[in-house]
Order: sequence, then structure tokens, then C-alpha cells
Amino acid sequence: MKYPAGGKEKMIEGTMALATFNAALCDNGEARALTLRIVMLLLERSEKYADLILGTVVAKKQAVDSPLLRTVLCRFVSTVIRYAHFEKALTHIPRLMDTVQPILEAAESSAQTVAAAVAVGALCSSASVTDSVLSDHKQCALTMAGSKGVRALGGYALIYSLLTAAGRRIDATFITVAAELLAAAAALPAPAKLTSMWVLRAAAALARTKQVPAATFKPDNYLSMLRLVNSQDEQMMSTSEFFCEMVEEAYPAAADSLAEVPRAPSSSWVALGHFDADVEDELVADVTL
Repeated sequence: MKYPAGGKEKMIEGTMALATFNAALCDNGEARALTLRIVMLLLERSEKYADLILGTVVAKKQAVDSPLLRTVLCRFVSTVIRYAHFEKALTHIPRLMDTVQPILEAAESSAQTVAAAVAVGALCSSASVTDSVLSDHKQCALTMAGSKGVRALGGYALIYSLLTAAGRRIDATFITVAAELLAAAAALPAPAKLTSMWVLRAAAALARTKQVPAATFKPDNYLSMLRLVNSQDEQMMSTSEFFCEMVEEAYPAAADSLAEVPRAPSSSWVALGHFDADVEDELVADVTL
């Protein structure tokens, strides 16, 4: 989309923006991932489309009537907020938080837990979320990450999202405590795939801040988790690649120990030019929900 933004072109883009949420509410993961990529392209053209797009989510959220579509809504909201680089206040934000927060609190599956947590974290980038409310969400993330099972999984995803979407609002204390919790989680015996994936993603986001000393981050704690990555699982291979790249940049001394780790960027990473958890997860949502 390199053409000049004017007249009819702008009208066409606006019409596309209004249609994206409806398009995302379909049964095919590849089609939904394509919709997310269209959203990204539109927001690269103009971040003003975020208002239009989020308005359709608020207006049509009642049409979201299944566990899969509630999960889709969460990833859709996260994508819009992140690619719009949303920091200002917007009337849609509290309404969207009122939609995704209950999904997190009463999630119908592990995949829905992480999708809702990612949406909550993304919304925290907006000034509509006060410092006091943000503090509550940060504490919630740490408390959840320090627990067990699905609740811990949601905590890892919320840490990841707060760091990637609302990083400018995150303090050093949160980063340090999160690093300690994740290093401890990584040292536990062979966790389930979703747990490994989100521990690695959250740890990668922490490494990217370059605010955590190696002694606190403990790169070696993650090696056993990384060695269990299935080379046939594109989603896990891509997560492993993301983790390794961030850790190698932040902790060059750890590069040798990561040399034999199974890792590779996914097809969606290659298409986008970077790692994007929402797109990666949307592609496989039909079978992981």
C-alpha cells in the first residue's frame, strides 16, 4: 500500500477498516490471520483507522457468541492497539477493557486465557487506563505468574503483553520481579506446550528491555525448555527463534549455549518481517482452543 492517500483511496481504506472486525469473525484461522495483516497495513497508512476499527468492535461485540470468537476478539483488539501505537485516551478503551477483562477472569480454555491476557496488557498502553488501574494489572500479572496451572499461564501472557505494548509505562521493579518469576518457571520439569511458549515469549520480551542483569535473567534456565521444542511445530520454532534472538542481543555470552537449539522463523514472521504472537496464534487457533 504505497499509493498516495487521497480521495477515493482514503474512502476505500475507511470502508476496509470498518469491515475488518466482521471479517475476523470467521471459522478459518488463515483467513483471520490475513485480516490481522490487513489491519496492520491500514494502521501503517494511518493510525486514525484505529478509532474506526475499535468502534466496530464495541458496536458488534454482541455478535461474538462462541469460545473461539471471544478468543478472536481478544487477539483482534491486541493487534489494533499495538499497531496503532496507542497511547492517548479514547472512549472505546474502557468499554473494551470491560469486554476482555471478564473473558480473562472466566476463560473457557487455556488459549482463551492467554488471548484475553494479551488484550488486557495491550489496552494498558492507553492513557484511558489510569496509573492506579495499571498498577493493579501489573500486580495481577505477577501474582498470576507466581501461581500454578492456567492462572500462571495467563500471568506469563500478561507480562509479555505489558512489556511489548505498554513498555513505556512499566517500571524497573516489575521487570525484576517478572524476570525472577520466569527464571523459576523455566527451571521446572517439562511443562505443557502453551506454558513453555508463553514463558519463552515473556522472557524474550524481558530480554529485549536490556534492563535485566544476566544473573537475574539466568539464560541457562531456559535451555531444557528450548531443547524440547518440536522441529515440526512452526509456532514453537518461531517462539524459540524470537527468544534466542532477543537473548543473544541482550546477553552475547549466552549465544554459544543457544547454538544447537531448534529454532526458525515461521512463514508469518517471514511475511511480516518480524515476530507477532497474535498472528502466529491465530493461524492455529482452530486446533488449540
